[in-house]
Amino acid sequence: MFRSSLLVATVLLCAGCYHGQRLATFGPAQSPAGIFSDLRLRQTRVRGELLEVHDSALVVVTSEAKVMLVRFDDIRSWRFGDKGALTGDGGHVPVARLRTFSRYPAGMTPDVRAQLLSAYGQTEIEVAR
Repeated sequence: MFRSSLLVATVLLCAGCYHGQRLATFGPAQSPAGIFSDLRLRQTRVRGELLEVHDSALVVVTSEAKVMLVRFDDIRSWRFGDKGALTGDGGHVPVARLRTFSRYPAGMTPDVRAQLLSAYGQTEIEVAR
């Protein structure tokens, strides 16, 4: 009887312990900014904050203060902040997971997009090549 009570108490104690990253140390939870992206394309490199994730592309505000669309097909290698390469099964970009690290995980509304482009002196998003 004592052994089973001890076992139950140990299981409950372990279940009550928290394992994993804490909110206080998780960068994206501490700021509205998206995670830093370092994207290498065929002939260029795009570095900056991840704003939005589409099914086939990323929207990034670059360190040169440009809002750019980068297609997944054009990306040769990528790194995201302290998350590293963030590859999913088969080396594919884990779109759903990456969305959680962007500034706009639910996507930008047309009004927000227009205001953002205006703030950076653009009328449309530039496509990275």
